[in-house]
Amino acid sequence: MKKYLIILAAFLSIAAWTGTIDTVVNPSHIDGIPVANIDSIDGVATAGGSSYEDFTGYTESDEGSDIGIAENTITWTNLESRRDTGIVYKDQGANYFDSDFTHQFVATVTARTSATIVSFWKIAGNIGDIVDLKTATNQFTGVAFQYPNPEHRFILFSCEGASWLDVNDVSSNITVSTTYYLTVSYDRDGGANGTGQFVCTIRTVSHTGTVFDTLTIDQSAAKQHSGFRYNYVTSTYDDAADASTVSGTVSNLTLSP
Repeated sequence: MKKYLIILAAFLSIAAWTGTIDTVVNPSHIDGIPVANIDSIDGVATAGGSSYEDFTGYTESDEGSDIGIAENTITWTNLESRRDTGIVYKDQGANYFDSDFTHQFVATVTARTSATIVSFWKIAGNIGDIVDLKTATNQFTGVAFQYPNPEHRFILFSCEGASWLDVNDVSSNITVSTTYYLTVSYDRDGGANGTGQFVCTIRTVSHTGTVFDTLTIDQSAAKQHSGFRYNYVTSTYDDAADASTVSGTVSNLTLSP
């Protein structure tokens, strides 16, 4: 009898251990919240950051040597966004962004001068900064910081072949040195024309915090994008206008196409 009790106890231990492993391996949500968005549980850091994009694997073109790259954070230090080409991007593969998705990232502007324009987030089918792609009449969509003195604001924009502002929506004035949490969602068949809708929700404190503003743009008729494969975490507006600068960070990008 003792022998069988030992065997039974061992079996129960294995079953319990297996159940623990099944619970831990590859979880996607905890209480309905994506693991990637959970920074800690009861004050203990989680591994959610492991699903953030690793920017050290991105390609950089930094004419002014003003962009710093760490694993999960891009830092701008006096980036001349209207004079220098500055892009950090990754090729995610053919048509990667041609279906519904939700992306999240964190953005902070710490300083700026003059009429600054620079994007934190951009998707496209071609390589280049905002002016490069606009000049080549390429389609692309992004979220940028724009400082048309005296305002500071985020702008959700989409170039459909003419202007980078073919369709756009502008936020209320933001505060320099405040951290904002942005979620960009794409509904490929949404919008007034059924050709795509982008919604950018801007929050403070966290991705589940207070909503600061919500920006929405609908793609124009017959302008549903295709072939989008590159995502950018920095893209300047190099129109040789002036030496205006911007400092700040973009971090903790998650992609869920």
